[in-house]
Amino acid sequence: MTELLPSWIVLASALGSLAFLIATGPDKKPATLVNRLLMAALCFIGGFLLSAVYSRAAGETTEPMIVAILVMIGTAGSTAIFRTIEKKHQANNRDN
Repeated sequence: MTELLPSWIVLASALGSLAFLIATGPDKKPATLVNRLLMAALCFIGGFLLSAVYSRAAGETTEPMIVAILVMIGTAGSTAIFRTIEKKHQANNRDN
């Protein structure tokens, strides 16, 4: 079971990001859900980019658990950045 833990962490980060973005969405229309799915996928790619930077710097001796945790941190960070930008955009639209 412990050898599968990094895979479960990566899967949980992807599904957690998707669930968070759907829960914080303005409505549950199909277009909004597709937008949220695509944004969750892009945030997940952001997590992979963070882990890729570490893997490139560390070389061939990367620990799978560290890579999985970096994917999780990168995905959460990308999701937080997206939500911050989205809130600013919504506030600007309300003011106009």
